[in-house]
Amino acid sequence: MTGNRVEELGHHVGGEAARPLLDRPQAEVDVPEELAFVSREEEWPAVELVHPAEVVQQGRCHKEVAPQPSVELNGVPAQGRDRDGVLEEAAGVGMMRVRGRREDTKTSAKVGVSDEASHELVELRMRELGGEELEEAVQLLEVAPCLRHERGRVGLGRLEGAHFELKPVAKPLDPTEHTDGVAFAEALVQKVDVAPDARIDLAARVDELEREIRAAAARAQSLLAGHRVGALDDSVLHELRNRHGPILGPASAASLARMALVKPFRALRYAPGAAGPLDELVSPPYDVISAALNDELLARSPYNAVRLIRPDDSEEAARLLKEWQSDRILVREEESAVWLSEEEFAGRGGERLTRRGLVARAALEPYERGIVLPHERSFPNPRRGRLRLLQATRTKVSPILLLHEGPGPGAQPTGPPDLEATLDGVTTRLWRLDPAAAGVVKPPLVIADGHHRYEAAVRFHEEDGTEETAHVLAVLVSARDPGLVILPTHRMAASAPADLPGRNGLVDLGTALENFAGLPRDRAGFVLVRRDGATVVESSKAALDTALVDELALEGVRYTADAHEAEDAVASGAAEAAFLVRPPTIEQVKEFALAGQLMPPKSTYFFPKLASGLLFSPFDE
Repeated sequence: MTGNRVEELGHHVGGEAARPLLDRPQAEVDVPEELAFVSREEEWPAVELVHPAEVVQQGRCHKEVAPQPSVELNGVPAQGRDRDGVLEEAAGVGMMRVRGRREDTKTSAKVGVSDEASHELVELRMRELGGEELEEAVQLLEVAPCLRHERGRVGLGRLEGAHFELKPVAKPLDPTEHTDGVAFAEALVQKVDVAPDARIDLAARVDELEREIRAAAARAQSLLAGHRVGALDDSVLHELRNRHGPILGPASAASLARMALVKPFRALRYAPGAAGPLDELVSPPYDVISAALNDELLARSPYNAVRLIRPDDSEEAARLLKEWQSDRILVREEESAVWLSEEEFAGRGGERLTRRGLVARAALEPYERGIVLPHERSFPNPRRGRLRLLQATRTKVSPILLLHEGPGPGAQPTGPPDLEATLDGVTTRLWRLDPAAAGVVKPPLVIADGHHRYEAAVRFHEEDGTEETAHVLAVLVSARDPGLVILPTHRMAASAPADLPGRNGLVDLGTALENFAGLPRDRAGFVLVRRDGATVVESSKAALDTALVDELALEGVRYTADAHEAEDAVASGAAEAAFLVRPPTIEQVKEFALAGQLMPPKSTYFFPKLASGLLFSPFDE
């Protein structure tokens, strides 16, 4: 509407609505803040106009009259619609129709803006302005170009001066605040990652997937057993399956996560003959070394691995590790390899058994991804101690035991073992294998022994952030291996409740053990051993024996796999009572892990414990 068509409003106005509008801005108008472009009912308070409105009355036709303030459009995205359209009522300003009559123009009296339209639904509308002329120049800033029109310009159809040069959008719009101070309900502009059709550009889709994996991994918080809620709720893989499953298949995301599940390594080991026989240099894992055994191992050799595995000070272990390499006590393998491990030992019935597995680097995966799974809870103090050792030495000084779903290693190599040592009646033999031998390992991997060391390694990798610290040294054994043995973990307590539910009367220990052996495995129970006798305590619910014991209020608890040691502790007064339990089966361990459930601490004792000191793995590859 041009200035030639606007005159002063006469004394008589034939408006049908009670709320006239302005054709130019007033000094001040209070407009309540509201959500822009949201369709809902609005109520507007009556506002007294400072100056009379001036409206031309013409030709008994309908003309829309609205205020014409100087408008600066900042950060308003194009809607991809009619290019002759402009936004109306963006700030909630009402529109009305005025029916004019052919009369001389006169100034009207002061009138108030009525709230008669307060019940109208405010919505975003486009108004056809083709053929009209702009009254004032409009400055357009940061307006994205309409779809299918000139890049960097906005077309306004048949209006004069139809094309205006636009400033490029240099920053994303704040989703919660508009430049005019009006809050938006949601962001009007979103950043969207668009992946090309795989049928057109397969390489681009692979790049897109890799970017998503890196971005999701950077956001993901590693969950450990102590604070897991939904252990199998993996945000990364879930997102990939949802977005790309139709093209890449349901198992594609998991395949991406498994590409580097197992890797060979350049082992650090004792130089042959440099420090004496390997039998005098190897050590059990740190968690089964008592004070007496620690002194015994220290006395065997000044180079025994216990000085690195269970040191009094982590920095001292780091110093020794560096010194032994400098003195060529420890040497590095020239080539990366996977190692075949065979452990020969006597079973509980005296039979000879062999447990076979592969020694390699296993990928560190947060538990929630479902690639590596725990089966029992861990304690914070041992985890912190293992973390300090990793930080000081930057070396994996002892392997953990992992179960996998693939087959066992192939046939034994024909030659003699490259390394062999005997510790506590268990003989371990190692052969170098081609790295391709690791292909038999299939996820998920269940931690059989080494929860604290694994979780400390995950934490260390989070702190370090490099690929060098992304794996842990492990012996990977098939869950179907016939040499897998789990021993019970009996409890010895300094105190015990006087009365227990399910108590059947005191008998001698032999009779109690016979009765306990007949208890079905789907019912929890244990043998309570006191100085005056023993009894079987059982429960009607399906649970682990260790879970039933841990429900009791016990103090000063210690653990042993030897029932005779537990009995002797009670007889000597070293313990008030002992609680003898049955070991879980391999299937129970897998069921708990796959279900995202955790057994009580010290529920399993995989026998034999892995020997430490045969192979070390520095964090430098």
